[in-house]
Amino acid sequence: MYLSIIGDGIQSKNIQNIIKRIKDIKIQFILSRKKVGKVGKVGNVYTKNINDLLNSKIIYICVPPKLNIQILKRLYNLNYKNLI
Repeated sequence: MYLSIIGDGIQSKNIQNIIKRIKDIKIQFILSRKKVGKVGKVGNVYTKNINDLLNSKIIYICVPPKLNIQILKRLYNLNYKNLI
């Protein structure tokens, strides 16, 4: 199962460390404003395009509350049907 993370701060790093321990879940994309196109230590791909996340079964949001609502609205408008 593929999971994507929105945000690249401390909370995101904590989630990445937890996910590394679970064999059945892999991180597909990390949505970031700064590290676009970069590949992380575990092979995670950083992207700036929210459409890349739509194939993930789960999207974990690790951003401040103001951005959180904007991202939820955007995912809703893109008809994302899986878990957030």
